[in-house]
Amino acid sequence: MIGPVLARNVFLNGLGQGLPLLAGIVAIPVIISALGAGRFGILALAWILLGYFGLFDLGMSRAATKFGAEALALRQPERFARIVWTVFLLQAGLGVVGGLVLAAITPTLAATIVSTSPLREEMTQTLYVMAIALPPTLMTLAARAALESGQRFDLVNLVSLPFGVLTYALPAIGALMGLSVPGIVVLLLLARAVSAISYLALAMRTFPILRQLTLAWHGSTARALLAFGGWVTLTSVAGPVLTYADRFLAGAIVGITSLAYYAAPFDVVTRLWIIPGALVLALFPAFSAGSVQDRDRLTRLYARAVKFLLLVLGAFVLLVLEFGDEFLLIWLGPDFAAQSTLLLRILAVGVLTNSLALVAAAFLQGTGRPDIQAKVLVAQVIPYVALAWLLITQLGLVGAAIAWTIRVTVEAGFLFVAVARSVPLTTPSYRREGVFRSAVVLIVFGLAATVAQLSVGPLATWRAAVVALAIIGFAACSWLYALDAGDRKLVQVVLRGFVAAREG
Repeated sequence: MIGPVLARNVFLNGLGQGLPLLAGIVAIPVIISALGAGRFGILALAWILLGYFGLFDLGMSRAATKFGAEALALRQPERFARIVWTVFLLQAGLGVVGGLVLAAITPTLAATIVSTSPLREEMTQTLYVMAIALPPTLMTLAARAALESGQRFDLVNLVSLPFGVLTYALPAIGALMGLSVPGIVVLLLLARAVSAISYLALAMRTFPILRQLTLAWHGSTARALLAFGGWVTLTSVAGPVLTYADRFLAGAIVGITSLAYYAAPFDVVTRLWIIPGALVLALFPAFSAGSVQDRDRLTRLYARAVKFLLLVLGAFVLLVLEFGDEFLLIWLGPDFAAQSTLLLRILAVGVLTNSLALVAAAFLQGTGRPDIQAKVLVAQVIPYVALAWLLITQLGLVGAAIAWTIRVTVEAGFLFVAVARSVPLTTPSYRREGVFRSAVVLIVFGLAATVAQLSVGPLATWRAAVVALAIIGFAACSWLYALDAGDRKLVQVVLRGFVAAREG
């Protein structure tokens, strides 16, 4: 079952990703106001590219975490050091190659994305800066993987939290100072370089073997890592294409200025990924160990993770569905509320199904089947791009949101089927651990929230009260019906620890 240590790691990961979310909520209106919608669209694409840099990772950070964790568990520190240093050197080389590739295609890429001459020049300069940012970004992933291998998520978040905040704070500061978008991206580049140094310093302090063994390349270690990382590489290639293709297509079809009405709600609603992201980071080493130990415990851990994700993330999605319009009105003003509310609600549904898919994908990778997710993603690329192009052409930004939500929902279905076939014990675990009960609770109260949101006339006056009762009912039914005695005890332990930490 999910124990206190794992729960603590999930909490730390959530905190490390949640505070940057709050920073983004505060900073994005400032950035939009200072830069304007067109230049904010360029910055949004720069943020996308920072995420898309995982393309050049070749699955090495994931492989380093898996095999590094195994080496530490087997008390093989020399093997652990060889893995870390080999991945670090490999990432540095890949970063240089990737940067040169990006620089070479920058003129064509900028002309494709932006048609207006002043904005095209700024887009071009931004892409050149991003090319320089690639090596430190990949080295950051390698150094961070060393800490994740040892499940030192306290140290991981000691670095990721402040630099996550700076991802939004630096653009806000730069925009207020009158910097261009390329100048703002230079600030982000400097932050990435410092974060890479910080991760590496903490890893060397935590694992003395990294100081004892010199930085060197180990060919046999690299081959072992690449054997696992090959399929993860396909995931790294297809995943970002599928995740960000809607915005690139929307920018090309409806225009870079209109893209801001899609990028802003997409950015904020996908920040809910911090919940499955925090969970998956903590679960992946546990899945890797469980695959060679107790299969029954492995499937119980997986089923409980799905259940908690349904209840916790589902509650947030219900709030987005109900109060998305009010949130956008307060956050970005009436223009964005009018243009982006429907987009926000459609994307929120997709975030929920996609988050469940992330847990299934981590389970498959941890149990030695990274090929399944890669095949599912690659098979989607052409049909999804065609679907997105068609829907965006016909429905504009709403079409982009619908296409993305359809795609991630279908993907989740395939991955859950693959999990059931790969480890048949997972299917009875769903029933035993209350996954189906949790889904029923979420659906019932989701319908209740929808009715309240769609209410008109006199009932609209009671909307807040109805929603409040729905939230209380959702929490009560989750506690009494979906959670078992062990779950309730764990929640109480975690809450007491959180209160004690605040008082201390």
